[in-house]
Amino acid sequence: MITSWEGFFGWNRAAISFALAINLFLYGFYAPFAAVLMQSYGIRRITTLALLLLAAGTGLSTWMNAPWEMDLYWGIIVGIGSGLLSTVFGTVVTECWFVKHRGMVIGIMCTAGSMGQLVILPIFSWLLHIYDWQIAVRAISITIMAFIAPVLIFMRNQPGDIGIDGLWRRRLAWCFR
Repeated sequence: MITSWEGFFGWNRAAISFALAINLFLYGFYAPFAAVLMQSYGIRRITTLALLLLAAGTGLSTWMNAPWEMDLYWGIIVGIGSGLLSTVFGTVVTECWFVKHRGMVIGIMCTAGSMGQLVILPIFSWLLHIYDWQIAVRAISITIMAFIAPVLIFMRNQPGDIGIDGLWRRRLAWCFR
């Protein structure tokens, strides 16, 4: 992406890297607070907020014309959105939904995240190679937006939201024996 942006905008690598540095800083800054926000406001709300921020930041970036816009879209908006959906997401979901074998569940979630990157990154690279960066970024934004409705419809904050009490959580733990 950096070379694509350099060629398209004529910006130097420092200007582009600054936006990415803001992104990484905010990702790391918000990650510890994501768990607290999920426990306070609900997993579904924070996940939806994070997806909306990610979709907005990536989608708006296809119209950027100045380095400050990249700092805002990729640095701040995408940085906060990705920080809210950091690795603590799996931990909070596991803590709320599973009693036994939480380590295995977190391992499955981490594996799923890695597998997603293993699948998405080559597709993204292919889109960058065949088309331009705007098509690739729009594809990311559309993919993120596609997950918002299922999260709103199907995701629940805790087992009690669907009528599963503590007893049923222990009984469901047999799935991971």
